[in-house]
Amino acid sequence: NQLVLAADHDAPKKTKQTPNFMRRSLREVMRRAQALGIRVNPIGRGVARYQKPRPGQALPKNRVVTVVFTSKRN
Repeated sequence: NQLVLAADHDAPKKTKQTPNFMRRSLREVMRRAQALGIRVNPIGRGVARYQKPRPGQALPKNRVVTVVFTSKRN
């Protein structure tokens, strides 16, 4: 009989990198998120001005990306 132990670092990674949704329309964000299998909580309308987690940050499985949209064109 053998007992095999595995540390957490041996487990497959369940995280993705958060994509950059900034300056994209709501439609573009939702299409891209769907293609990547990412859930998005959209707030407002217009162009993406803020997102959390930030672009490039680790995105654990089942985490929702909140994206705030405004019509302001700065």
